Amino acid sequence: MHFDGGDAFGQNLNAFSAGLSPTAAATQPWLHLLLALTQASGGRPTPKFTKVLAAATAALGPDTLRQQASQWLALLASLPLPAHGLRAEFWVSEVNTDGAWNDTGIYNYVSTDQVRFVRGLDEVLPLPEVPPLAFSEVMRDVDLFVGVASVGNDPLWRDNGGLAQYRNYWESYSFGELGEVAKSRKAVLERLVPRLKIGKVSEIRARFLVVEGKRRTYKIHLGSGNILMEPNDQYLCIVPDRSAKNLTANVFLPFEGDAVLPIILSKALLLMDDDKITDETILRQIG
Repeated sequence: MHFDGGDAFGQNLNAFSAGLSPTAAATQPWLHLLLALTQASGGRPTPKFTKVLAAATAALGPDTLRQQASQWLALLASLPLPAHGLRAEFWVSEVNTDGAWNDTGIYNYVSTDQVRFVRGLDEVLPLPEVPPLAFSEVMRDVDLFVGVASVGNDPLWRDNGGLAQYRNYWESYSFGELGEVAKSRKAVLERLVPRLKIGKVSEIRARFLVVEGKRRTYKIHLGSGNILMEPNDQYLCIVPDRSAKNLTANVFLPFEGDAVLPIILSKALLLMDDDKITDETILRQIG
């Protein structure tokens, strides 16, 4: 059994399979799992793969499987750049805490580290030597991954307990300095807000869209879409209704592809008329 050795994940799997003993009792469960991995083609586990994984977990034990999977997944996030003879690597690692994985043995959280560009097996290029186009495209992908998958995008993460060691990160992401995507969003809002209904009661102040409601003043962060209430910066949790019908599905919008911007606008529209809010969960927080 052989895997594509063009990245560290494939190299790790090849080294592991080559070291399996033909007579060991654990060999067959490992081989079945490795075969399922070679046949995987989607981003979500199929029922067939889940069945194989469950059988391997029962035969090998969940702790053994998780420990080995952690070694396999070292440097998993890699992107071949054949036009430049390079490979981009995005270092990630599992967050191994109590309750950190789901029923299929997949970690709920990963932490991110360095991005580097590699020629051959292990020649790391200094950033000035990386072709600008390759650098730009790779960093855009990294920014998209972090921007979409970050726990900072989950308004319930802190209220649901989160992970204590990452509370500061959540706070910084939710209300800290704006990243490049958020700066572009701010530029769009600076042109858009004065033309909307909310323009009469809201303005852009630094990192926030500030909305004057009837009961309180609200600061919506332009990066995360999370909300603080004046005068004491009390956190206000409003979870977007993702089941609601998309009324703009067939309308061209200047922020197409930006999932956070319409959330910011919808929250602003709601909060400008906070005296008309009927949701008890929101009202209890407003006071």
